[in-house]
Amino acid sequence: MVRSLLYYAVALLGGTAQFRRIEWSRVGRIVFVCHGNICRSPFAEAVAVRRGVRATSIGLFAGAGVPANVDAVRTAVEFGIDLGLHRATRASDFQATPRDLLVGFEPSHLESLEAISGTAVGSQITLLGAWSRPPNLYIHDPYGTRIEYFRACFRRVERAVERLVDQIESHGKRGGQ
Repeated sequence: MVRSLLYYAVALLGGTAQFRRIEWSRVGRIVFVCHGNICRSPFAEAVAVRRGVRATSIGLFAGAGVPANVDAVRTAVEFGIDLGLHRATRASDFQATPRDLLVGFEPSHLESLEAISGTAVGSQITLLGAWSRPPNLYIHDPYGTRIEYFRACFRRVERAVERLVDQIESHGKRGGQ
């Protein structure tokens, strides 16, 4: 709660500007990155794909092949998304490309995102919360929380992904098309 309030204040004071500077012509794929790739990032990936954008997801500390969290699967169904077949991908098993837009969920992900982008010069970084309304750079991991928070988190993720995709579409891009 404290981190969320802190990063909400940072966002209100203009702290999202650096994360909204994207060269849209270079975006060929959105890569959603969270801790375990079993809750937030696979849901965000599915929302983007549903909109016709090329997307994938990975986890910084994921166990390779781990299925989506049971509560994430149940909650995603309420949003018309099936995460039943999702299997986690570890960041260490992922190869970034120069046309990737790496999207984290927390400011603590930034250092790892920079390391991933360093392997593919030209890839870009943003935080999903910079695209939410109101903006908040920290989207708390719902893992281990009550189902009510899963719903609130996924609602926020869905809206932010929709805004991000709107930006891609307004610049004539659909993730590599």
